[in-house]
Amino acid sequence: MYTKQEENGRIVYSDDEINDDDGDDETNENNQSQVKAIIDHPLMRTVYAIHYDPIIYRLYAVSGRLGQSHAMGFTFSVHPESFGQSITTWEPNDKFGDPHDLALSVNGRSLYVGEIRPNRIDSFNVLN
Repeated sequence: MYTKQEENGRIVYSDDEINDDDGDDETNENNQSQVKAIIDHPLMRTVYAIHYDPIIYRLYAVSGRLGQSHAMGFTFSVHPESFGQSITTWEPNDKFGDPHDLALSVNGRSLYVGEIRPNRIDSFNVLN
């Protein structure tokens, strides 16, 4: 399971199973998923949206503006042999305003980023 820590500028990969250390069937107050890895990048100051592509082992993220840093997109490998490695960064020709969410097309060839200022959708070709 991948979750974004928006203001910490990182992505956390954790197992999605609830740990039950006492073997009891009752709910344990300490049941929490275990953090397996953290993905971060020096240019990723915030993380507003993420999308996992299990077909080609990629994780896409889009950051927001913070201070002097501008918003941009990131592609990371989540393949077991290269987990967390940055593959590329990306942005539209006229820069992002305030990106808010992202989605991958059904065929995996296009990545869409929705922005709230300006109100627009940016489209990017996905390279394998």
